[in-house]
Parts: sequence; structure tokens; C-alpha cells
Amino acid sequence: MARMGVREARSSSTQMLLLFTIVIFGFLFQAFSGFSTWTVILVLASVMLLTRGTDPRFPVVLDDAAGLKNEDHRRLGLYLFLAFVLALPAQVPYSLAEDWDETIRYELDEMHYFLNENSTMIEIILVNDGWLERDWSSDLLVNQSDKFQWSCYFSSQESEDCSGILGPKEKINLQINITWLEDEELLLPKTDFYLLFFVDGEESLMEVSISSKHSAIPQSSSWSAVGTFFEPKFCVDLSWTNTNSHPFEIRDSGDSGFYFEGTEQLNMTQLDHNSRKVCIEGNTGADWNSLSEILLIVENHSFSLSPPRVPVEFVIPSGGIEINATKNYSGWGAFHEGGILVYGTSSICDASTTLGYPNKPSTGDWIWDLAIRKEAKIPEVDENQSLIFQLDEGGTFHHCLENERLPIQTYSVITGPEVVLLQGDSYTRFWTGFHEIHDDNISFFNPTNETVRVTFQAIGDGWSVPESTNITGNAVTNIQVDSPQDDSYLFMKAEPNLIKVYLVE
Repeated sequence: MARMGVREARSSSTQMLLLFTIVIFGFLFQAFSGFSTWTVILVLASVMLLTRGTDPRFPVVLDDAAGLKNEDHRRLGLYLFLAFVLALPAQVPYSLAEDWDETIRYELDEMHYFLNENSTMIEIILVNDGWLERDWSSDLLVNQSDKFQWSCYFSSQESEDCSGILGPKEKINLQINITWLEDEELLLPKTDFYLLFFVDGEESLMEVSISSKHSAIPQSSSWSAVGTFFEPKFCVDLSWTNTNSHPFEIRDSGDSGFYFEGTEQLNMTQLDHNSRKVCIEGNTGADWNSLSEILLIVENHSFSLSPPRVPVEFVIPSGGIEINATKNYSGWGAFHEGGILVYGTSSICDASTTLGYPNKPSTGDWIWDLAIRKEAKIPEVDENQSLIFQLDEGGTFHHCLENERLPIQTYSVITGPEVVLLQGDSYTRFWTGFHEIHDDNISFFNPTNETVRVTFQAIGDGWSVPESTNITGNAVTNIQVDSPQDDSYLFMKAEPNLIKVYLVE
């Protein structure tokens, strides 16, 4: 414009060019993102160009009819270019992708799958919505894992460790093939599986279920205990695929004496789709562990359900129990092989590898309150050391092994006397529930100074036992029990400072 001279510089097209140049500078200097000094300058400059741009009395670059010489023009252009470069904000215009760090997401069409000739295929779509490469791996968890076999496929080939790398905006079709290894004559009740996914070390979990395809399908792989010791009753929910009526039969290889509810001890009944559950009953004191010997037969097809998965009762006094390697029968017992104790109701063990042991003070008592230190490795208690292990009544905790995601056992806490049940060369602190009778004798060790009372109640004839006896402190107490049959057993229940023993013929 400096070379045009004042007349051409005052033309309307030149003024519009100047206006757009000012607007561009406004965007570069973010004058329109908020109020600043630039806002005032741009507004005034725009108004002046629109109203006074063609008035020769208001110079823009020069006030002369002739343009600049080439040498002056080049020098002025260089100065303007340098001023423009130095005045630019210290940034480069770019577009921010808000999903650049998105993690992998998983898409499943179904949450329940049916077996086809003892196998099924779970298809999962893995999608990387972000702009970063993601390392991923997958694992499958199920109770009674020895009855199942699984393999992983993606990119049209099998993966031994079911892992890989997913690039930006990439997706793959992951296929998990699950095979049930049981006899083909048995059908699979609804069984829950956990699909674990690890993306850059972070874990996510999905739950799916698998069953055989049949007109009536038990909705659990185990019976549910809904009765009492004196009136045993076990049920399982049913899912129907038709409205027909079907015969149900119990086949008991162990002759445990279970029968269908309300059938007057018959092992056959007729049910239809209006029956949302099937229940069986037993005689007083029936051992639910024998339910593993029972087949539930529906329309000539058999289901094998496991006994109820109930927590093992851990009887503990209000002050806790003492773990002492020096005293007899005062060690960890079932926890002597180590592992991890986890407080809470979650059915999955933590995958953390940074867990430590309960802190041991330099002075004073070593106390581990699991309700406070909710997760820790089981410590070894050396000789001349002791640990007070404490739990709140009503709490639940799991015993897990390192690098294993399903707990070995789940325990519920009740308040009661601290005694140890001796069984041959072994001993256990978990003495409630059903037990066999060894050599017509029951042996207890009481590690405390308090006396614990034991009462007996016989179910059936032919028992020779005292009505009650005492377990003295810091000693082994042997109780003679003359059972009428070799397969007799007992059931023990804990109450505060009292043990009730029921003898079942």
C-alpha cells in the first residue's frame, strides 16, 4: 500500500483488505476471547477505517501522492515483517483432541451364553478410542476351574497369554472359547465367570454367565441353604424356556435322605414354568456336604449342583486370639501356609503386589485388627513372639494366595470361646459346622485360662454321651463319644462361652 500512493490506498477495496488484516491480527492476539487493550485498539481502528478510510486527510502510511521508492519500501516491509514475527503470541495454532488419552473399552453383545456340544464362544470387541498405544491382556476366572478349559483368539490366530497392543483408533475382535470338561451326560447349570482386562496395568472386570441350553435351567451352580439344622432345606432358582410341565427327579448316590419339598419324602415331582425354584428337604441334621452326591434330573437330563457356598465361621472372643509359635496348637492353623487376608465382602482378591505385613511395634503388643488393616500378608510369628489377631463380630474376610484372584475360602466372624479342635495329627480353629467322629472321641484344646462349657444333644438312638462337660483352660480335653454307627457325625455351634454339639446318627 505504501507503493500505491495515497489515492489508490484510499480505495474501498484497500480499506476492506486493511479491515480483514486487522481482524486476523485480532484472532492471533486473542482479542476476541475476552476484554483486553487490543479490543479497544481493534474496535477504534475498524471504526476509523469504515468511516474515515477514504478521507485523504487521515494518512494511513504516508501523506503523499506518490508511492515510496523501492529501497524505502523494502526496508519498511522488513521492519513490518520483524515487528509482526516478534509480536506473535508464543504458541502455534492447533486443534486439541479431547479423547487423546481415552482407554480401551469393551463391547459384548450378550451377558449369558449357552453351551453348544460342551463349548461356547464369547466375542468381545476391544476399541481404543484414544491416540495412544495401549498394552492389554485378558484372563478368565471361575470357581472349579479344573472343570473348564479356555483359549483366546484375535487377529485370526490363537494367543497363548491373551495379550497384545492396540494402536490409536484401532479395534479388534477378541474371541474366548470355553470348553466344559465334564461328562457329556451332565448339563451345566448357570455358572458365573469373571472376565478380567488389564490395560496399562489398570484392571477392569466384567461378569458373564454360561449354561447348557435346556427347557429348565438351574440359575446357580450350587444349592442355597434356606433352612435350619433341625429343618434342612435347600433351593435353587429355575429359568424356563417353555411353558411345558416336566418331571423332576433326585438321584442320590449316597442315600443322604433328601426329598422334594412337600412331597412326603418322594424323590420325584412335577414342575412347570410357574415354579420359579425347586427345593429339597432332609431329615434333622442332614449334612449339606452330601449334596454333591445328588443329581437333579430334569426331563432325563442331569444337573450336578455343589453344596451351598457359605462362609466358614471363625469363632473369636471379643479381645481377639493369640497367635503364638511356642505354645501348643496356638499357631495360624489353616493359615500356616501364608497368603493374604482381605477384609470385606468382595469375591475377588486384589491383584496388588505391594502388600506388606502388619506393622510390628518396637515395644508393646503386636496387634493386627483386620477391620483397620483390611488387607495384609499373613506374618510368620517367630518363637518367643505373639500376635493378637482381632476381628469385629459380623465381619467377613477372605483367605487369598498371592497372584490368585479367587479366594481359597471365605470366613464370617462370630463371637464365642477360643478353642481348638484336634483332629488326629492336625488341628483347626474353625470348629463349627459338620465334622466326622474319630475313634469315638472329640478332643479340644483351650489356650485361655477360662473354662468353656460343652453341651450335647443326640439326634437318634444309641448314643452314649454326657449331657455336658467342661473344657479346662491351657489343657487338652478328650470327650468320649460312643456312636451307634460308623457313619455318624456331629454338628457344632458356638455361643458366648458355650459350645453346643449335636450328634447325628
